[in-house]
Amino acid sequence: MLNKYSQTLAQPVLRKALPPRKSPYNHNIEVGRSLGYYKPRPGAGYWSGCIRHGHHKGLRKTHTFAFADDLQEADGQDVLTFNQALEKAREWCGRIDQSSLLSPSRFHGLQEEMLVCPYGPVYTVGHALAEYLERKRNHGARQSFLSTLSMINYYVFPLLGTIAVAELTPQHFYDLLRAIESTPTQRFQKDKGQQIDPETLDPEARRKRRVTANHVLCSVRGALNRAWEEGKVGDSRPWQRVQLFRGVQKPRADIMTLQECRLLLRACEPDLFRLVLAALYTGCRVTELASIRAEDLSQDRMAVYIRPLKVYRCRHVALPEEGYAFFKSLTLGKGRSELLFLQSHGRPWKGSRPSIRLNTALERAGLRDTLVFHSLRHTYASLLIQNGVSPIAVARQLGHQGIATVMQTYAHCADDFIDREIREKFEPIIASDAELAEIVAGQTRAGFDEYGSCGASRTAPHLQVV
Repeated sequence: MLNKYSQTLAQPVLRKALPPRKSPYNHNIEVGRSLGYYKPRPGAGYWSGCIRHGHHKGLRKTHTFAFADDLQEADGQDVLTFNQALEKAREWCGRIDQSSLLSPSRFHGLQEEMLVCPYGPVYTVGHALAEYLERKRNHGARQSFLSTLSMINYYVFPLLGTIAVAELTPQHFYDLLRAIESTPTQRFQKDKGQQIDPETLDPEARRKRRVTANHVLCSVRGALNRAWEEGKVGDSRPWQRVQLFRGVQKPRADIMTLQECRLLLRACEPDLFRLVLAALYTGCRVTELASIRAEDLSQDRMAVYIRPLKVYRCRHVALPEEGYAFFKSLTLGKGRSELLFLQSHGRPWKGSRPSIRLNTALERAGLRDTLVFHSLRHTYASLLIQNGVSPIAVARQLGHQGIATVMQTYAHCADDFIDREIREKFEPIIASDAELAEIVAGQTRAGFDEYGSCGASRTAPHLQVV
């Protein structure tokens, strides 16, 4: 599995440029097993294998093989090439792999298959999930497929994977919701930790666990509903009657004002400035912006084409005149297939680099550190809602399939707009009628009548102010 230093370690010329350091430069073989290149001082380094301890963090077993072929030709014994050292490391790991004290062997890299392959004539939940994932792999966006697969492997399959669909009851799904709420958050492919009591969590942490549980259950429902539609399942009521956790959706709070947006832009370096401004003009995700090419800017309308990355649907995002002029300026002097947004050294924006650079700009601008790059997308949507753009238009701009997500996430941003619209567009009922105005004026001036209560006007005994 290639990692950061794999290509460098494979070539002696590149290894020479590595600075000396106490810790090794590692090439991961499997999780918990690696080939290390030690270079404690200038000159030739040496190869060493390493296996991490399975139960005690920080403990490991290492074995030195030979020198690297940095300064002399490899002889297969005392001096080894990268490939020879890799074979030695694999052989060494295999010889001592039976020790119970060592970390168990696990796949290193992105998991692209279910952990267990469902087999047998009985149609189980595992069969339905496998078919559902295969459709997402072939017809959906890669990122959506990987995230769904990760959730199913981590949460669903251990509990429901081997249960026959015909034997499912609503209690199975309520147990799943409760188990997810009690399961620690998955991080870096680590095994599950000990179950936690949801009652001991703070309200915000528990709310997030319930959001995850709802999301997982919706994926399971999707798999089972597809199986039911294809006639592989006779009854869909066991999962249709299950209620999700209610009241867990929280309005977005990481939204910036226009003044904060301008402060952030002033604090950005030129390459980051262009990326942030494009996010505020389009509401696109950073991965979508990083993939925009010169040919994606429409010549027929003020819009830019967004490739299907997170979801399988492509879309055109409409631009304001100012935004279209900005994108047009970025295409000058570029070929059709060239990327519009690059870092100052000419490389594409990848990984966590945009977030790291944005954190520096936020600190320089004096803005709150809870903001992230995705906050620009939320800011874009909230500004549209506040200015009266219809939820349907906002949903299309963001690439959502319907308006439900927009209404749940940004409805609170429309309060000022709604107040203003009601004041401006509500047609007066009484103000244009002098007689009714006098009745209301008299009613408001009326004090306590002879009955000791706030009485109605004598001229309009049917009216009473409450």
